[in-house]
Amino acid sequence: MLCLNPSNLILLGICSFTIGIILFIWAIRRGRLVSSLIWLAVISLSAAMVFAGLFSKAFIKFNEESLVAKIRCAVSKDREYDFNLEYTPVVKGKIQPAAIFPMKGKEWMISGDIIKWKPILNLLGIRTYYRITRLSGRYPSDENHIALSETAYSLKDETLMSNVLRKILRVIPVVDATYGTAAYTTCEFDKTFGIYVGRSGFIIRVEK
Repeated sequence: MLCLNPSNLILLGICSFTIGIILFIWAIRRGRLVSSLIWLAVISLSAAMVFAGLFSKAFIKFNEESLVAKIRCAVSKDREYDFNLEYTPVVKGKIQPAAIFPMKGKEWMISGDIIKWKPILNLLGIRTYYRITRLSGRYPSDENHIALSETAYSLKDETLMSNVLRKILRVIPVVDATYGTAAYTTCEFDKTFGIYVGRSGFIIRVEK
């Protein structure tokens, strides 16, 4: 059974459009009015299928997300820290070895770099470039604990991207924007969080 995904819908529309044009011309030349009207309707329907497929493909590409990491929080046995953060990278769909980071705070934050491409490159299948560079603990800003020492762990060097690559890349025509991005949420011990990358930055989602 043919799965009507956007690509198949576009292909089916192009094929039926081509056949419809050929048979419409054939019917016109032979003066068959009813047949020509039928094939004209087929041509119109085929064109609608192609546009629907293109629209669906564009919608999927612009809203595509990639799972890049999983995070769990656990109670810390060390009284100096508030919780342990278990960070599990996901590279090209493959789960990598986990690492444990002791954290201070009631929330955790993931930070990194984003290179956002022009829409035409997204339509061609090129995904947003990302780097996860830092994990940190934090206190909500309305608490007195904000003045306490918070924890931060560097996962990748940020100097090159911050001082050189961003200034160079943002002037390249196919690059829409380059910037640092961060997302944070409350520490919850009974949940697994998925870190996703969309077109504009990181997304934190509770895994089911």
